[in-house]
Amino acid sequence: MIAVYRFHPPHQTTAKSRSCRKHRAGVATLWLILFLPVFLVALCVIVDIGTIWLARAELEDGLEAAALAGVVVWEDANDPRIVPPPLALEQPARDAAIAMAAANSVRGEPIVLVNGDIALGQIAANAVNGFAVQNPVGAVINFDSAIQIDATATVPSRAIPGVNYTVQAGVTAVARGGDYYLLPYP
Repeated sequence: MIAVYRFHPPHQTTAKSRSCRKHRAGVATLWLILFLPVFLVALCVIVDIGTIWLARAELEDGLEAAALAGVVVWEDANDPRIVPPPLALEQPARDAAIAMAAANSVRGEPIVLVNGDIALGQIAANAVNGFAVQNPVGAVINFDSAIQIDATATVPSRAIPGVNYTVQAGVTAVARGGDYYLLPYP
């Protein structure tokens, strides 16, 4: 049996199809009214996630620069044969890190470090993944100068007025024989 389909050109519509069209009028407007708020909320979330991601990247970059500036000064002042190093030698390294952090910004605001954000010390040259070790008296003297900086920054939301986000980052820099390294930070 052969099926025969009838084609009705657009100008030959029946009365029934015209009445269906009348019942469907405004459906697109209804869908727009229902889903526009959902799309706007999703857009706000995407914009804020991008802002937070960018702020964290800027904070990490600024902290890396600060840690490298501090470890350069720390290595120059630090004698690896003295374990632990004198506390008087720490302040110039802290000052260098604080000054370099202030020269960088997160979303237009300078990074502000305080002495409590900066940890100076020595790290075992054979440490696994850069894990800092305590230096007991009489330990084998094979340590490199290290500086660790942890900081937070407050970032205002770009999509929601009055909402602020806190971004946190940290970095560890090591000086080894005139070379400077950034260690992976968990």
